[in-house]
Amino acid sequence: MLESKTKSIEAIEVREYAPGEIIVKEGTSNEFFYVILQGEVPIDQLDKYIRILKDRDVFGLGFYYRICPYSTTAKALQPS
Repeated sequence: MLESKTKSIEAIEVREYAPGEIIVKEGTSNEFFYVILQGEVPIDQLDKYIRILKDRDVFGLGFYYRICPYSTTAKALQPS
């Protein structure tokens, strides 16, 4: 387990998303989990609004460790 956590830490990459850019799409494979450093990211499921994630929120972590497709779509609302 420590080895998999170490690999996750080594793979950290900071990315910036423009407003309207899709970060993850519902049903796609889960290669990453995300930490929002800055910005707002609405989460939708089946085209219905769930909530808005903000600074320091994390998403996709459960899917990352279970190796199952994302069940929601996340799109940047502002530079994120």
